Amino acid sequence: LGVADIDEALALRDAGIEGPILAWLHDPGASFAPAILRDVDLGVSSPAQLQAITDAAASVGRPAVVHLKIDSGLSRNGVAPEEWDAVVVAASAHERAGRMRVRGVFSHLANTSPAEDARQVAAFETALAEASAAGLMPELRHIASTAAAIRMPSARFDLVRLGIGTYGIAPFGDGTTAADLGLRPAMTLRARVAAVRRV
Repeated sequence: LGVADIDEALALRDAGIEGPILAWLHDPGASFAPAILRDVDLGVSSPAQLQAITDAAASVGRPAVVHLKIDSGLSRNGVAPEEWDAVVVAASAHERAGRMRVRGVFSHLANTSPAEDARQVAAFETALAEASAAGLMPELRHIASTAAAIRMPSARFDLVRLGIGTYGIAPFGDGTTAADLGLRPAMTLRARVAAVRRV
């Protein structure tokens, strides 16, 4: 399961979910120790996060399990391309020392055009090669969200991260409907109208 932040991951653990969980968006003050203790995989989007997670692992006496995120062009989060080499070298050293295990490498497509998505997949493949050259052997490589999972087989790698599709909503702006894709709405939002004004 993929969640945005650690609080969501811990809520799933509290609800009895024992399967793999990845939390990948962290604010600067995030506390990583509780996630490490509860077997939550952590996304790493910067050298500072890598160090903070390593420090948290040392504080609890248990290695962290991480997925390194490369910013392949969305520019939301992820390790900047110019910092990637240093991060994979450092992560490899932490892994050899038993401080962490790199379970995955991932990114996120901007979904702005097929050409841009293809460029991002190529950048991701370059990042994977650099991680391998640093001695990392991640079991999971992932970049595809709902749109790429449906229309871009080359982006599927080892897993896909279905977001909007799990709600039964089509991820495309080209007129393709949810029904066209065999998706069914998973929820309905209803409310009473409080006021209507002409502005």
